[in-house]
Amino acid sequence: MKKLLLKRQLLLFFAMMLSAVASLGETVKIDGIWYSLFYNQHSEIYEAHVTNGNKGISDAIGDIVIPETVEYEGISYRVTEISSRAFYDSEVTSVVIPNSVTGIWEYAFQNCTLLTSVTGGKNY
Repeated sequence: MKKLLLKRQLLLFFAMMLSAVASLGETVKIDGIWYSLFYNQHSEIYEAHVTNGNKGISDAIGDIVIPETVEYEGISYRVTEISSRAFYDSEVTSVVIPNSVTGIWEYAFQNCTLLTSVTGGKNY
């Protein structure tokens, strides 16, 4: 009986741990911008990277203002990077990049033929 109870407690513990981890590493769309969300163990902060939503081609349109932080399921994520092809082949006309962004990957704005303005924060 004790072994069965211990097994149930262990299963419950692992189920709870998996549900907590499931919210990390997600790709979500917030206010028209796709983000990959995760916890950076090195810097001990929750981070968001602007991405194209794993679609290959971005569906972003018009003037984009990337915020310094985004909220998702009660957690605040700091926007720190713009991933490769984040706005690939999109109809973006301008982008404002916050001070929190410290990295912009190659091809982030590839084939953005309507893009006329990119305003960077203190890092760009």
